[in-house]
Amino acid sequence: MDDDGMPVPLDQKLSGEHTLRAVMYPKIGTTERFDAAEATPCEFEGEPVQTEPTRIDFERISEGTPSAS
Repeated sequence: MDDDGMPVPLDQKLSGEHTLRAVMYPKIGTTERFDAAEATPCEFEGEPVQTEPTRIDFERISEGTPSAS
């Protein structure tokens, strides 16, 4: 996913409002760790496979939700 054009750190609690878009990447290699610098998005008709942008207010949805660790 990207947040306002930047990768989202999924190991940290998010706050504020952000526009998110999920981009699909193929699994490459045997490691479970994703490296955005080495990855190339999946494409369909020359365009990245991705969701439409969605605006999310993380303050509203994260109340009482523990952060991932």
